[in-house]
Amino acid sequence: MSDDENVELVRDSQGRLKGDETPPQNGIIFAAAILSIVTLFCLKYVFDSYLDASNIHVRREHISESHASEVLVEYRAHAQDQLRGGEMPIGDAMDQLADRGRAAFPVIRPIADTNTGPREGWAAMPVVAGEPAPLAQAEEIPTDPTVAEHVEPVIEAPIP
Repeated sequence: MSDDENVELVRDSQGRLKGDETPPQNGIIFAAAILSIVTLFCLKYVFDSYLDASNIHVRREHISESHASEVLVEYRAHAQDQLRGGEMPIGDAMDQLADRGRAAFPVIRPIADTNTGPREGWAAMPVVAGEPAPLAQAEEIPTDPTVAEHVEPVIEAPIP
């Protein structure tokens, strides 16, 4: 006898198969959902604390290695020698810059930009017929009659 023969099919009075009438297991589903959420929050805390601890450990190792590095000590000593040596030591240069300003030193003097590329680009834009130039609009006239008598609209000419 096969398993199919042992299964009794429940039929209603008209001969149709009846559906499953067992009540749903809502309590079990709700408990599993809550247990899953609590487990995920706990695992996130555990993984975050583990990764933070390992990251802090690696940073401490790198910092201790960098402070103890002979190459770094030699580099800093060489850089200090370069700043103190040369034509003008760094301390004197800072004092002169504070006293005389940037304009006294041609290397760091501010200069006007001579790049005309942006202006040429705007000038090359096509002008659409029928549309007013963006700067050729009149300002709004105040509605107060006492002020409006003395105010003339200002129309700016477009920049070529």
